[in-house]
Amino acid sequence: MRLPLLPSNFAAVVLGAFALVLAPLALALVLAVLQLQDLAAAGRDSSVRAQEHGAQARAANEALVGVERALRQAQVLGVPALREAYQGQRVQLLEAMRSLGTGLDEAPALLGAVFAADERVRRPFAEGQPAQALAAFDELQRAVQVAAAAADRQLAAEQARLASGPQQAARRLLGLAALAVPLAVGLALLFSWYLGRPVRELGQSMRRLGDGDLATRVVVRGPADLVRLGLRLEWLRQRLARLEQTRARFLRSMSHDLKTPIASIAEGAASLEEELYGPLTPPQRSVVDVIRHNTQRLLARIEGLLASDRPHPAAAAQAESVGRVDLAAVVRNVLEDHALALAHRRLVLAVDAAPAAVAGDAEGLRVVIDNLVSNAIKFSPPGGRLQLRMDVQPEEVHLSVIDSGPGIAPGEEERIFDPAVRGTAAQSSGAPGSGHGLAIARDLAQAHGGRLRVVEAGRGGGAHFELSLPRLPEADDAA
Repeated sequence: MRLPLLPSNFAAVVLGAFALVLAPLALALVLAVLQLQDLAAAGRDSSVRAQEHGAQARAANEALVGVERALRQAQVLGVPALREAYQGQRVQLLEAMRSLGTGLDEAPALLGAVFAADERVRRPFAEGQPAQALAAFDELQRAVQVAAAAADRQLAAEQARLASGPQQAARRLLGLAALAVPLAVGLALLFSWYLGRPVRELGQSMRRLGDGDLATRVVVRGPADLVRLGLRLEWLRQRLARLEQTRARFLRSMSHDLKTPIASIAEGAASLEEELYGPLTPPQRSVVDVIRHNTQRLLARIEGLLASDRPHPAAAAQAESVGRVDLAAVVRNVLEDHALALAHRRLVLAVDAAPAAVAGDAEGLRVVIDNLVSNAIKFSPPGGRLQLRMDVQPEEVHLSVIDSGPGIAPGEEERIFDPAVRGTAAQSSGAPGSGHGLAIARDLAQAHGGRLRVVEAGRGGGAHFELSLPRLPEADDAA
């Protein structure tokens, strides 16, 4: 059996559990350090942007003043003399405004307004009309002021967010701690349960074995060393179960085997007592009474022995000596054992048994068939009919035992195969029985790779049992 991929011992599990319990706390610490680093970097970036914003704002104001001065001087001195001064101040103004608009949410609209106002100033100045250019300058000044104010507001909002960053970081750290601590506690509880589970499972399995429960498998999950211990305990359970099966099968088979000759003696004594073979003298009748009394005592003792043995339902019988068995010969031997009982009850026997070879234990198969035939004789009325029919197929052999008794009550087709269970018809008939015979028969049939079941009765009523066994090829002489 391959072991699952588990830690090899308790020490590895404990170390792994310790590492996993610390993992949430370590993760929270790492996230806290990263958040603090991000906050510091954001502060540095904001400081640099504030310095750049101040410098560009000053440059824009100085360039705007220079543009206005150039326009006013152009009215006095003429446009050609101040064209280069105007153009230089204009370029500085536009570059400063572009720098102020970098990262500004409203940059396209605000810079568009600045560029449009600048164009309305530039065109009349280029055409030699400084008065008209100076008249349009107010619009340019307002556009520049609006854009600068928007940049100031955005910078102020960013600084406000940065100022609230430590508080937000503190809240996030508290949230991480609130998640990490319960997670660490939960992992600690989980590993405590995981390490304690295999110990509990071993204790429960040992308790079940001590109580005699040999059917429940021993399953231990956990570290590999404890799993190996569980496998050893499972091997011990299987060993004990086989010993118990052997003991129970021997007890039931021996008790059941004793019933057939004793039942024949009882039938013979009953025949003599009823004077079927001639009148009895008083001494002979006393001998018959002694025989009848002692056979009844023996049957009672056997029934008590069977009733005292309660094998677990999961205990299945197994064939111990396997060989080539002629099923028809086994049927004939069983019928010979019951010849006196058949004659006493005046049963009409119909046998159709063709030679068919099966693999198995001849004695075990004899117990199965003997049980079916003895039940059929016991529950058939005097003068009734008993039929044994073999249906030989290429892969299986089907043996049917059909009697003319009260049959099996509906709904009891499977229940009657349970140990110590007798059907309704059997109980009402008053015939003796322990309820173990059919359980033994089915266990042995399954141990031979076959099956035993109840078949629905035909028009004649009665019980119809069918034993199915794998058939050996005709040329196969191997055991």
